[in-house]
Amino acid sequence: MRKHIIILLLGLFFSLNAFNQAHVLVFGLQYKPIIPTNIFGAGKFDVTSDNGKFNVLTKQKFGNVFGGVVRVGFNKWVSLETGINYVMRMYSTTYSVPDSNITAVNDFKVTSYQIPISCLVYVKLSEMFHMNVALGISGAIFPSDISTLTETGDNTKMSFLMEGQRKSWFQGTFDANVGFELRTKKIGYFYLGASYQLPFTNIMQLAYDYRHSGNSQELVYTKLNGAYLTADIRYFFPENPEKKRKWEEQKEKYRQEQERKRRIRQAKKEARKKLKEINNQ
Repeated sequence: MRKHIIILLLGLFFSLNAFNQAHVLVFGLQYKPIIPTNIFGAGKFDVTSDNGKFNVLTKQKFGNVFGGVVRVGFNKWVSLETGINYVMRMYSTTYSVPDSNITAVNDFKVTSYQIPISCLVYVKLSEMFHMNVALGISGAIFPSDISTLTETGDNTKMSFLMEGQRKSWFQGTFDANVGFELRTKKIGYFYLGASYQLPFTNIMQLAYDYRHSGNSQELVYTKLNGAYLTADIRYFFPENPEKKRKWEEQKEKYRQEQERKRRIRQAKKEARKKLKEINNQ
């Protein structure tokens, strides 16, 4: 937990440092539909009680990620991205009691707020088209635990209770991304790609309780790893030419100041060398 926070703070420090020196800064919006998949065990969890009388199958469903993006460019090939996202993971749970021939289905969602930091590397395909790959980390805040109650809807007095306890209110993920971008000077950037997020550890412990007349009959547990695959749709607003000009001027001033200091150091070094030669004569 402490290690994850330190990594995130270091990433924010470097992103702010880059902001002061970068010559490209663009803001954007993004929508990322979560696509059900079982990569790294993300989308399917099947658990059965020891005596085989109670089975629970949980599957990943389509979810949603909304957010804002800030991109800071170091040069034409490398950029840093950060921002904030609202993540809504969706799952479907099927409960079954084979001996009683009872089945019930219910959905639940896990929401979080995410702050990603990624380094992007570009490959220029043409004057307007670029391809990029990115790697990074995210810090995610999970605001609460979750709970659902599913009733069978008949006179059997049977129900199913699901409770999810978050591993921690703050967790981290590894992020990977690949995509293609169309850049225009007047109307902005248009981006289409795909991302995969893999949490450092399981995000929740899930408990499923089979109940009759309010009394627990069978109890099973599983872990939710929270990984997901998305299709990425982004739009970046046009770059502000005036701000870019000012950043270029600041960058040039910084370069000139560094060159001036270098010359002063060189002159002092040569002066000390000459003084030493005179003293040795």
